[in-house]
Amino acid sequence: MTPFKAECQRGACADDGRGETHSEQHRQAAKAARQRKLVPTVKFTLSYDGKLHASGSVAEKWDIRRHVQPQLQELWQTSAVLKRTANATVPPPEKGGWVYMEQHHDVPEPSEIRLPRGYRRLCDPLEVSGKKFLPLVRQSLSLVCKLDILFLRKEEPGGIITQSGDIDNRLKTLFDGLRMPTPDDMHLWKEDAEPFYCLLESDALITDFGVRTGRLLTNPNADSAEVRLIIDVTIRAIHVRSYNLPLIGD
Repeated sequence: MTPFKAECQRGACADDGRGETHSEQHRQAAKAARQRKLVPTVKFTLSYDGKLHASGSVAEKWDIRRHVQPQLQELWQTSAVLKRTANATVPPPEKGGWVYMEQHHDVPEPSEIRLPRGYRRLCDPLEVSGKKFLPLVRQSLSLVCKLDILFLRKEEPGGIITQSGDIDNRLKTLFDGLRMPTPDDMHLWKEDAEPFYCLLESDALITDFGVRTGRLLTNPNADSAEVRLIIDVTIRAIHVRSYNLPLIGD
């Protein structure tokens, strides 16, 4: 295995339509992270088996989303910490502050706790072109993340320096597939279940990543673009508040 440690600063990312490149966003996020003490929170592992091209198509990014979506859905359904965080609520702006609401233990829990008028959950789904998405790493919870990636590919281990442009562009495709889609991506929506679970509200919330490479062993005639990715995710809080405190762990 060949280790590679980096903050996403190589400049291979394209303009996102808002006048900033992804690399600029990542530099800003990394700078902000260094200026604050980030508190580690939830840790978990995602996996992806499939094709990963440099400068991958919108369809390929949707393939990545659909591959990790059930993994994230299971995480939300099985993690007591995330279930608790999901009930963090903010009142209307004129009232300020935040509220945590949960059912008393003597009362059978309903399928959903009803909120007073004007209140909203910090983990409410976000809409893109009228479709609902549920990102885990999101601005409303003041969260960012670090990714440690085992990158198995149809090449010899190493080549991180000599093939840095190719690696960067393939990682760019991966990061785009881990975030919510943009409106321009929505033409490939396939009546997926809602809310659609994503890792990131924006890939600018990735503040740090590391890569180890190795050879993928499947069969000799496999497509050279095939990869197996094991992605260790560490979520961190930028601002520690009561509403993200349940997430803080080892």
